[in-house]
Amino acid sequence: MCRHIEVSLLVPKGARYLHRVSPEIEIHEYCANNSRRNPLLLFELYRYLKKSSPDLVHTHFSKATQIFLPLNRRLQLPHVATKHNPRKGSVYERTPHVIAVSNIVRNSIHRGTPEVIRNGITPLPITARNKRPAIFTMVAVGRLDPIKGFDQLLRDLAPLELDFRLKIIGDGSQREELCRLIAELGLSEKVELCGLGRIFRSSWLQPILFSYRHRVRVAGSRTGDAVLRQHAPLHPGRHHPRNTAC
Repeated sequence: MCRHIEVSLLVPKGARYLHRVSPEIEIHEYCANNSRRNPLLLFELYRYLKKSSPDLVHTHFSKATQIFLPLNRRLQLPHVATKHNPRKGSVYERTPHVIAVSNIVRNSIHRGTPEVIRNGITPLPITARNKRPAIFTMVAVGRLDPIKGFDQLLRDLAPLELDFRLKIIGDGSQREELCRLIAELGLSEKVELCGLGRIFRSSWLQPILFSYRHRVRVAGSRTGDAVLRQHAPLHPGRHHPRNTAC
């Protein structure tokens, strides 16, 4: 897209992923604290958007959308928001133009007519394993963030007498904290923080178990317990998912 039109990206100062952004995209780093209700942030973004007057503002996830909506009452700029997950997000029901990345996400939006545009990927060849690993192996994928519940997953696994290996694929602000927790729980020989990159491609079909964990809000509780979903392994010619939640 940036080869055909001018694209600017607004990010917090010091964002760590900028090395993955095309050099053809203009980067604007804002300095104010990245909080939904920070008046300094709202003023900084308002001044930038007022001056640059973009033809379209595209926000991703609920936080960016919640920050921009009140600004746009004055700016009156064309706006589209993308929702990436099926969690509750009433802000999208106040946004006139919404993109959902899947049908499941679209069904979580109860007003308007969201358009489904799936995340684009370039498929890579992956060779599936022919036999189970000698050691019970698990893979967990996600952003290293407290809401993902990786700390609780580690605490749940620590008492197991089973010899296992866990590969956590992802990166984020909680990485150092999880590294310390792994050491404290005595899991250094069993748990590997793989980051992002090629390890994901080579590991995806290798484990016996795929784990997804997420902290959710439940009725009567400000912070619900983490949810664990376990899926049977992918295997050539077979895919029989078995889900359990606790």
